[in-house]
Amino acid sequence: MSSSFEPWRDCSVLFDVSSSRLQVDKGEEIVDSLDNVEDTKGNNGVKGRLIVTNLRLIWQCDPKPSVNLSIGYGTISKIFVKMVKSKLHGGNTKALVLTCKTKKSSYSFIFTYMIASSPRLFNSVQMILRAYDSTRQYRDLRVRSSTLITNETLCVLPHEEVYDKLDGVWNLSGDKGELGVLIVTNVRCVWFSSLNSKFNVSIPYYVTSSVTTKRSKFGAALVVKTTHSTNSLSIGFRVDPIERLEKTCRRIVRLHKMYHTTPIYGVDFERVFEEEEDMNALQAVPFQDDDIEITHEQQSDILAAYVEGKLRGEGHGSDALPVYNEELGLAVEPLQNGFTLCSLIEINHE
Repeated sequence: MSSSFEPWRDCSVLFDVSSSRLQVDKGEEIVDSLDNVEDTKGNNGVKGRLIVTNLRLIWQCDPKPSVNLSIGYGTISKIFVKMVKSKLHGGNTKALVLTCKTKKSSYSFIFTYMIASSPRLFNSVQMILRAYDSTRQYRDLRVRSSTLITNETLCVLPHEEVYDKLDGVWNLSGDKGELGVLIVTNVRCVWFSSLNSKFNVSIPYYVTSSVTTKRSKFGAALVVKTTHSTNSLSIGFRVDPIERLEKTCRRIVRLHKMYHTTPIYGVDFERVFEEEEDMNALQAVPFQDDDIEITHEQQSDILAAYVEGKLRGEGHGSDALPVYNEELGLAVEPLQNGFTLCSLIEINHE
């Protein structure tokens, strides 16, 4: 049985995490490192460093390293450039704007590069986002994909190697099961129906939590369980005879373990260095902690600062930035002058 794994770097938006969670891990590579980047929405007037990796953006405040952001590319729904007011620039300047969505919230972030004449911030982020978005097959669970199988043959991805192809494998997702072909590679497991190749499933090891054999109403079965981010699905396959089933399970477990030792995320890129010191900066990017302790109230204010909407102080109305309300324990729209929370929710019985 393979060990469990839960991806988070590319599918989460995190605030003020420890330095250990900012460190790049296996398979994560630094694409670019930019100093003098302002988090204009949440920390206007404060310089920080922006790290562009193949999975996420990391911003860390220079004066207070415990103030930081980790923005996974899988959460970004929109990216554009607009004019914003920056305290560090002392006026209006072009900035990079990101709109992000998680299962629970929507956020927007604004980053301003202090070297106004340089397009490096925009170019680096846009380049890596295109590479990430075009390689989702390496990381996303796919069902009934029209581009997965062509002429009964798997469309092999770059860096992907096929280790086994098994005919006569039953997919047990239906009441009666469906006969098809199971393909095992160094990146994923793929199954498709013998009658209709568009009835298929692709299960990357990136979203595979465990692989084991279990008893089912169809007999002994190979069970691939996906991670929480893909709803913890259990996908069963019947492989006969039992010796073939056990051999296949051992092979997938071994490949799954190898994958997480040296992950293949598929996000290829080319680094473009403006100066020689840029190359040296990417060799080791230290992340620091400080002694500031963030309370529950502070954390709520932090989240409110990035909730999609206008900047604090730009007035009231439907676009005003929510603020944390201790009575409700929620981020709410700022109250207009002369109003209180009680006056808004009180029911007049007269």
